[in-house]
Amino acid sequence: MAAPPAREAPPAPVEEEPLTLELEPSPYPELALEDTAALRKRGVPVGTNPVSGYNPYDTGPPPPAGTRAAPDPAAPPRRTDLRKLSEWIRLQRQVEELKKTGGGEDSQ
Repeated sequence: MAAPPAREAPPAPVEEEPLTLELEPSPYPELALEDTAALRKRGVPVGTNPVSGYNPYDTGPPPPAGTRAAPDPAAPPRRTDLRKLSEWIRLQRQVEELKKTGGGEDSQ
């Protein structure tokens, strides 16, 4: 029997330099981000929600006069009378059928 082929040694790990970012000085020195700890030291109240700002969906123009207001989500849903709905559908079908056949007119 032949001996199994010799395995090659794994390549030596390559040492990489740590990535560093060099930032240019800001052309606007009066604009800067401040650390939360620095704000607390100065006595400025810090909100619990760090993401805050203008949301266009939070505000809007009032609805035009005569329009229905949005339903109250806490109110129970209004029940639909299915018998009345069925009657209305039946009547609509009868009207369509009369329009197709030309019935309902005084054609003497």
